[in-house]
Amino acid sequence: MEKKLRILQLSPRTPFPDDDGGRIGIANTLKEFSAQGAEVTFFAFLDKGMKNNIEHAKKYADVVVSKHNTKNTFFRIFASLFSKEPLYLAKHIDNNVK
Repeated sequence: MEKKLRILQLSPRTPFPDDDGGRIGIANTLKEFSAQGAEVTFFAFLDKGMKNNIEHAKKYADVVVSKHNTKNTFFRIFASLFSKEPLYLAKHIDNNVK
């Protein structure tokens, strides 16, 4: 018996609706993993207002989301001036994700 490939796909945002370049790439990768018969677990930070679109992603994977704000804020931009980490990386760090 052939063992199914298990994949954890990490994403900075939800893939649906797939209405811009970033989401299209994320969604197509998810769809292809599923079409190839892989057992996919999809993790993303929940975008504001995207909760209903999670159901669409569940057609292709087990979906895990974390409520986390990745918007640039004045505080984040200011703090990045004194950090060795780039702003884009720092705003995606969440110590509550385990």
